[in-house]
Amino acid sequence: MSKKDAFINNIKQQLDSIEVDDTISRQLNRGRHKAIHSSKTSPPFWANFWGWKPAVAYASVGLLSLTIWMNSVTDEDKNGFNAIDDLELLSAQDSLELYENLDFYLWLEEQDMDDIDQA
Repeated sequence: MSKKDAFINNIKQQLDSIEVDDTISRQLNRGRHKAIHSSKTSPPFWANFWGWKPAVAYASVGLLSLTIWMNSVTDEDKNGFNAIDDLELLSAQDSLELYENLDFYLWLEEQDMDDIDQA
C-alpha cells in the first residue's frame, strides 16, 4: 500500500469509530441525498454556454466587419481626404519623385499665380 492509501484507511477507521446520534445521522443522509439528486439534474438550456459560443462568435465577427466597413466608407480625414485615396497613392507603382519634390512644385505654382496676378 502507498502512503496515500494508508492515510485514507487511517482516516476511515477514525471516522467509523466516532459515535453519531440519530439527528446528525439523518441530517447527513438528507444532505447526501440532496447532493446526489442535484448532481443528476441538468442545468437549464440557456445555461449551456457551449451551444451559444458559435452564435456569439459569428455575431461578433459580423458586427466587427460591419463596423469596419461602415467606417471605411464614411470616414474622412481631417483634411477631407478619404483614407482609401491615401491607400491608392501609397500602393501606386508610379515614381515617388513627384511626391518628394511636392514643396517645390507648390512653390512654383504660387510663383506662376503671382505672375498671372501681376500681369
